[in-house]
Amino acid sequence: GVNTLLGACCHSPFGVALRGGNVERALWLYFASLEGGPAAAEPPCSEAAAKETLEAVGAALAVGLVGPAAGAASREGDGFGGSAGARTRVAQLLMLLAARAAMPSAGSEEQLAAARASWPEGVWPALQQADGVAREDLSCGAEIGAPSLERGADDARPAAFLYVSQCVAAGVQPEWPTRAKLGGCRCSAERSRFCSRGTGGRDGCRCQHAKSSECGYGCSCSEQPDRCGNRALQRGVRKRLLVFPLGGKNAAKGWGVKAGEPIQAGEFVCEYVGEIITAAEAERREAACPAAGLYHFELSGGRFLIDAFAVRNVAAFINFSCDPNLEPRRLDALSGDKSLPRVGFFARRDIKTGDELGYRRDPNATTRKNRSGSIVCLCGSKNCVGRV
Repeated sequence: GVNTLLGACCHSPFGVALRGGNVERALWLYFASLEGGPAAAEPPCSEAAAKETLEAVGAALAVGLVGPAAGAASREGDGFGGSAGARTRVAQLLMLLAARAAMPSAGSEEQLAAARASWPEGVWPALQQADGVAREDLSCGAEIGAPSLERGADDARPAAFLYVSQCVAAGVQPEWPTRAKLGGCRCSAERSRFCSRGTGGRDGCRCQHAKSSECGYGCSCSEQPDRCGNRALQRGVRKRLLVFPLGGKNAAKGWGVKAGEPIQAGEFVCEYVGEIITAAEAERREAACPAAGLYHFELSGGRFLIDAFAVRNVAAFINFSCDPNLEPRRLDALSGDKSLPRVGFFARRDIKTGDELGYRRDPNATTRKNRSGSIVCLCGSKNCVGRV
């Protein structure tokens, strides 16, 4: 079963997080339990034998997580908690981890294909109806903004992936300074401007003035985070975003993201989310799956990257552009670790409903393809330079 394949116990912190439907926390705990990082996981039996168990794992998950009995068990408190969407993401997570354990030397694309082939519902990614209307939520309830899918004439869906709403460290241990070293603001609900920029630099939030930091654990407003006006990334995707298939002359780009509502210049749109990995792990993953390199985003000095190939959010579908309407900004992580910033996409200018979103590729990206200059730009803008 999946417990044997992953070497996990249902009563472990990892298992408890899964039963609560918290996919992001479960991933953090699972990776933290692997000495040496993601590549250190080894199957307890031969690779061929382990691979054969994927269908059995998928069948078991169909009963325990996504089948009719799973919903009844959850309501009775004798199963996995959370919504149907949360249980779907838990099942996808377990299938992905099982495929990685069964096929440790394979690339992400091959692992995802194996997981998808054994997926109990036969379709991955699974889509949930959003807000009671016929709008399919790619995040399965993980985002308040419910990024949705606009299908093409052939009813196509994106390749398999696991949706997460925040970055997960894989083989990377963030440093957690003490609250005193974290600093942070000293705003409180009694102030006239609760975590605002203030007027003329006075009576404002010190995190807001820093421009590279959201309020975090070291701030006094952490006692009332819902009232803080400086936690855009932490609140996740709020704007309505639509993932859609590109056709005609843009068909080679595959999928893109367009605005489902007007977005004003300077507004937060989404965060670039995936697995935080070391440069060495990035090279290993790209060697096994060259396509993964296109989804690597460098964080600081080339030591760490975000890999948004297999584990991602809606930002991974945003294409590169030589005339970008989005600007990536690095903001301090909640942990206070300066080497692991978060990357938020903000509107560079006013964006109209229906406009495709795009950003300029990080010039410091550390993929072999970028270094060789072999990535052809397909943005189609008037000032396109031809290469990303």
